[in-house]
Amino acid sequence: MSKIDQENRAYVFLDPGGKRWPRLRRILVLLGVMVFLGLVLFIQTLFVRPELQLPMNVRKLKGQLKALSSNQRQSPRNRRLPGKSIIQKASRCRNGWQN
Repeated sequence: MSKIDQENRAYVFLDPGGKRWPRLRRILVLLGVMVFLGLVLFIQTLFVRPELQLPMNVRKLKGQLKALSSNQRQSPRNRRLPGKSIIQKASRCRNGWQN
């Protein structure tokens, strides 16, 4: 090709205003900042132990189940006799609600 043909050929990626690179840099910087913040938050969640608490009725039930399992592990001589069973308590409450 001659020099004249090369000078007259239109460039595909010609950016005479110079607007392409600043826009691309801005997008890349914002993307980098967002990835960095996401990575920091992800790593933070790995090291911070969540403070989850069970509702009161679940904690109470858990204590009752532990006590029941410890009673079953004791020897029969040391085992305490249960008072009223849960079914008796429930029927008493149900009868009280119906009256």
